[in-house]
Amino acid sequence: MGKSTPSAPPPPQNIAGQQQQFNQEDYRFQTRANNPNIVGPMGSITYSGEPGSTGYTQTTALTDPLESAIGAQQDVIADRSNIARNLTGRVASDLSRPLDYSRAQPYGDPGDYDTRRQAAEDAAYSGSERRLDFQFDQQRENLENRLASQGLMQGDEAYDDAMRNFGMTETDAYAGAREDALRQGRDESQLAYTQQMGTADYQNQLRNQQIQENLQRRGWSINEINSLLSGTSIGLPSAGNYNPQGGMGRTDLLGANKLSYQANLDAYNAKQQQRQGLFGGMTDIAGMFI
Repeated sequence: MGKSTPSAPPPPQNIAGQQQQFNQEDYRFQTRANNPNIVGPMGSITYSGEPGSTGYTQTTALTDPLESAIGAQQDVIADRSNIARNLTGRVASDLSRPLDYSRAQPYGDPGDYDTRRQAAEDAAYSGSERRLDFQFDQQRENLENRLASQGLMQGDEAYDDAMRNFGMTETDAYAGAREDALRQGRDESQLAYTQQMGTADYQNQLRNQQIQENLQRRGWSINEINSLLSGTSIGLPSAGNYNPQGGMGRTDLLGANKLSYQANLDAYNAKQQQRQGLFGGMTDIAGMFI
């Protein structure tokens, strides 16, 4: 009997091709199963073509009322955009002119409240001084007459003591008047400070208000444009998530070749074992006739 060899295995590309074809069919089936056509009150979502091909398409169709509403809104948006475009010229004109702060209310000035203080002191002391001058002139004349009627003259100890005491009383009175004038001056200064600071604060607030109004007027056209371009649009029906089966696995050429070779080798080994068994049986029969 001639010596046999293992038969040639099936070409691995045949097995790989079959595996690739199976993977493609499974991919298309799973993709179609995961993405059914959807029909709702706002429209429909349909799929056409073969999954995985360039012609595979998802199509969203709206109901007639919704399509009309969206068309009308698009017209409104276009009109708004045209109006906004026309306003850009006004914006350019507004922004081309720099802000002129010189025309705003000047900053508040608390003023020179020390002047009012000094005036109050002078006025208070002047009034007291006139009264004291008149009062002490009379008292001095009366004192001199009384001392003369007592026979006392300048140079006498009693005369000089009386006039010295009178002078001290007069000095104290004028000093008290000066202290009263200073106190009235401080009070007037505090009052002047409070009043003038209040006036200055009001002037500053008025200035800030005027500046804010100018800034608002300057940006008013921009706000109008933003308002025109920020209209609310009609929502489209949700298309949902596209759910492919997943990426196709690469064809396992090495595995396919290995499987093919192993199948061929197993068949060859089985045949060899069969032949060896047959040959062994024939040898036993021949031995019986020797």
